Amino acid sequence: MTAHINAKNFASSFGFNYQSSLPLPIIQTDNFDIIVTHPLWDTSKPYGILKETIEKLSDKKIKFIDGFNLARRQSWCRIYLFSSS
Repeated sequence: MTAHINAKNFASSFGFNYQSSLPLPIIQTDNFDIIVTHPLWDTSKPYGILKETIEKLSDKKIKFIDGFNLARRQSWCRIYLFSSS
């Protein structure tokens, strides 16, 4: 499955919104946006499509989750995203 399909499934499973109009899949919660990334990307130094996606998002806080964990560990991803500040 692709990152877009996994993001859409995750959003649907937990009642979040999915946005596909940007270069990378976005999952929107009330408090922050989640960008689905490649497991080996350095999110602290974004460039390319990651930087482009970040620049096009709103002013809400942004969190990242990698596509590998999103595809295989949805419940773990939810716990990780909501337990970290």
